[in-house]
Amino acid sequence: MPSEFTRRKEIARYREITDQPLYDTLRFSRYGTPFPAPNRGQYMLFQVPLGGDGKTLLETNMDNAGMLASPKAFRVQSYGFHIISNNPEDAWAMLSVCHAVFKVMEKDILSAPVDELPSGTGAYGFVTTQLSNGLPTKANVYKFRKPRWLEPNQNFKVELTLTENVSLVGDMVKIRCIFGGLVARAVQ
Repeated sequence: MPSEFTRRKEIARYREITDQPLYDTLRFSRYGTPFPAPNRGQYMLFQVPLGGDGKTLLETNMDNAGMLASPKAFRVQSYGFHIISNNPEDAWAMLSVCHAVFKVMEKDILSAPVDELPSGTGAYGFVTTQLSNGLPTKANVYKFRKPRWLEPNQNFKVELTLTENVSLVGDMVKIRCIFGGLVARAVQ
C-alpha cells in the first residue's frame, strides 16, 4: 500500500482520482463477417478506440488507440477476461484456447492463459448468453501485488493468442478484457 506522502503526491499531480474500469472487446463471427472468424493467431486489444470498427461504449472506453491521452492516467489494480456468447460450447471453446499477454511499451507485464484471469463479472454458468470465467464477484479477479500506472501517452496493449481454430456453433463470441483501477485526470 502506498504511503500517505505518495498518495498526496499522486493527487496533487492529477487532482482528481476516480474508480473506473478500462475495457476493450474483441468480436468473432462464425461466418467471418462482419468480424473475423476465431482462427489461430494473434489479436490485439486496446488498439481500436471508441467509434473505430463500429465499437460502442458497450465494447470499449478507449478514446485513443493503444494509449491514454494526456492528462489522463490509469492505475491498473486488477485484470480479467469475460466471454460473451449465444452458445455455451463456443464460450468454453474460446476460453480453452486463449492466452493473453499484457504489455506496456513492449515489455511483458503479465502472461497467462485466459482461463486463469477471471473478470469477476457476468452471469454465472449458462443461465443467460454469458459465461463467467469464475464466480462473478469483484473479489474473483487477478489482482496485481504492485499496481501499475499507465501514464499519459504511454503505449500499452493486450495480445490475445488463439492457439487453434475454433468452429463456432452460435453466430458470435465476444471476449472482453477488463482492467480494474483508478483513473487520474485534471479537474474539470
